Amino acid sequence: MPIIRLLALSTAIAPLLLSLSLPAAAFVLAKPEGEALATTAAARKSSAQRPVPLPPHRPAELAAANAVSADGETVADAGTGAAGRGIEQADTAQAAALAEGLPLPRPRPADAPSPNRVVGAGPIKVVDQPTAAATKEALNHIAAKRFDQALEIQKRLPDPAAVKLVEFYYVRDAALHAPYPRIAAFLAENHDWPNRDLIQRRFEVALLAQRAPTEAILAVFADHSPTTTAGSIALASALASVGETARANELARTLWRREQMTEGEERLVAERFGDALTRDDHKARMDRLLDKGETSGALRAARRLGGDELKLAEARIAVIRRSRSAGTLLDQVPQALRQDPGYILSKAQWYRRLGRYSEAARIIATARIDPQKVAGRDEWSLERRIIARELIELGDPAGAYAIVSQHGAESAVDRLDSEWLAGWIALRFLHDPDRADKHFSALTEIATTPISLARAQYWLGRSAEARGASDAALRHYLEAGRHSTTYYGQLALARIGHASIPELRKPLIADTAHRIVARRDSMRAMRLLAQIGMEDDAARFMISMAQEAQDAVTAIGVAETAYRMGLTSATVWIGKAAHQAGYPTEIYAFATGGIPAYADLGPGVETAVVNAIARQESVFNPAAISPAGARGLMQLMPATAQTTARRYGQPYDVKWLTSDPTYNAAVGAAHLGDLTSDFGTAYALVFAAYNAGAARVVDWIKRFGDPRKGDIDPVDWVELIPFSETRNYVQRVLEGVQVYRARLGGTNQLLIAQDLRIPIDMQTSIATATDGPGSADSGVPGVFSSFGGPELTTGSSTVPASALGFGGAR
Repeated sequence: MPIIRLLALSTAIAPLLLSLSLPAAAFVLAKPEGEALATTAAARKSSAQRPVPLPPHRPAELAAANAVSADGETVADAGTGAAGRGIEQADTAQAAALAEGLPLPRPRPADAPSPNRVVGAGPIKVVDQPTAAATKEALNHIAAKRFDQALEIQKRLPDPAAVKLVEFYYVRDAALHAPYPRIAAFLAENHDWPNRDLIQRRFEVALLAQRAPTEAILAVFADHSPTTTAGSIALASALASVGETARANELARTLWRREQMTEGEERLVAERFGDALTRDDHKARMDRLLDKGETSGALRAARRLGGDELKLAEARIAVIRRSRSAGTLLDQVPQALRQDPGYILSKAQWYRRLGRYSEAARIIATARIDPQKVAGRDEWSLERRIIARELIELGDPAGAYAIVSQHGAESAVDRLDSEWLAGWIALRFLHDPDRADKHFSALTEIATTPISLARAQYWLGRSAEARGASDAALRHYLEAGRHSTTYYGQLALARIGHASIPELRKPLIADTAHRIVARRDSMRAMRLLAQIGMEDDAARFMISMAQEAQDAVTAIGVAETAYRMGLTSATVWIGKAAHQAGYPTEIYAFATGGIPAYADLGPGVETAVVNAIARQESVFNPAAISPAGARGLMQLMPATAQTTARRYGQPYDVKWLTSDPTYNAAVGAAHLGDLTSDFGTAYALVFAAYNAGAARVVDWIKRFGDPRKGDIDPVDWVELIPFSETRNYVQRVLEGVQVYRARLGGTNQLLIAQDLRIPIDMQTSIATATDGPGSADSGVPGVFSSFGGPELTTGSSTVPASALGFGGAR
């Protein structure tokens, strides 16, 4: 973590250099992907070599109807984006307006319960009642922007934790009221407090808006780069004022080309550095903003260019906005600009949205451009993935591979998705394990999270099996199986015959870590938040601490603290974030206690399933409301909840979905029961229907085949789902079901193959060292013969196939 120096200046005194650490990058969850199980037999082909059957060709009208849905290829990151970056002007009024746009934690509805506090967790007392009341009053003043009143109360607080808690809220939330030296001092003195990235952005806003002296700005950025547009403008201006014109202009040009700014920020940069900006800079800005879908800023850049570039921008904006005039405007772009990468991308998007996938693919495939050099490399790679999936459905896997294998992606997430898709197409559709292996091997160089690491190793195992390299396959499956709480890790364990899922246990240092962390003033302040009834803020406080943790003691100690406080939702968030960062916090990531006891309204559903759904839907937050309007623990849409409640003779009020977790759980479980009645215990179908709707699942069965009937390997079926959100959802819930069965005392059997309803003839078990040799007719040492008979071998046990839901009549 880089060390930076902040110059804390008072307007009346000389500068004082302070040291502080920058926050860790915000935690990002990687996106997952899909998989399958195989079979060997004397008389049957191994499923590792058995291709995925190409889906039946769709009628033209169906293709057109589903064209737009393919845009669900990627789930937008939950980052701050342009709105969260901090946009500031030397003009104080404008600076205040843009500083107000910095993101703050979203408050819960007034009548909503706090994110799951376990009954019986006990009261929390950090300070005496008068101090608690005064602290709450001060924080209420800050929330209402009555900062002077808050600071007056702060002066009278007797407890250091209370004083510092008020200071934290003040420097984080007080827009431009907090002097920048005061913000710098807080950062320098409080390395283990959360939201450091946001407070750092506040600090940079204040530097510009409060007109910090040149020497102060240069000292602040002496050994690190600005993190906001405001900081970059401040630094460039300071450099210019001391005669470092070349550096100032280069910084301004880089800012102009790469950053998404408001109109006010753009105006400030143009006023100060307009003479340094070239037509190439304006074109680069226009292209980047159009690739990101930021049409307003792109149009401003295009107007600075004028002429043909303005026509190009207007055509691309029409495509982005799905305007009926898009085709006409694309045709009106001058011929000289029709080899422009942005034009080609927009033309391909337009054709794809019309359902003209082959033409979209041809445009991209024949473009005379280097995918590594286009402005929006990730946007290009996304479009390639969307089109590749459509080409698979059109029966052209070779074309799909050609499109996606030249992806040119830049970010780790997009590189992972593109390399995986190329490898999957090569293995499962082109029957080329050697080519697939190159792509899956590339995943291991990029992946850092358990989900992505397990995916890479699992598919390397599948490639090895397809080549007949059983020893290599076993090594890869064992490596994937190390991540036993992930979908691919569990499938890998099932593939090598493991009958149970490893038990989750608290880290050995949990108690010690809790004691160490509890002594920190940041944790005492967090507990004070809980004492004064701000449990949701306490939860967010700890989540941020876990995301920014730089050591196992902090990560595990914060998770254990949240668990002991009964904050189930926060415990899961913290456990997930810390586990993704490499800490052994799986037991917290799959915390129990988030579902209240409820009575079944309809067909019973496994408690493990309800827990896994709620964990993925709301992270056990009973007050959660999605942008689409889904509500509560089980994220029920009001119309679905009302229909389900009435079907089972229950009263309904939309408020109950967020105010009564028991009601929400009961109605959500009943809805799951209805879906199970529709799709059986083929959980991939059930969970996909819960997320995307039953009608879509019926459509996907028609398009891709019915995994319950052996038409297609269920794991490949999951990977063919057009929406990445739903693919991810199905995988995350399936892995959660396995863990919650063990955690809730149902069974520690690993039943993921059964949950997916993978037919016997698509399963293979590769023996581990303790499982004994393969059968004599397997052809490959260590590979069992086909499980096509009446029994399924799972590790050391043998289970009748009928008990697992397949074999015999269906």
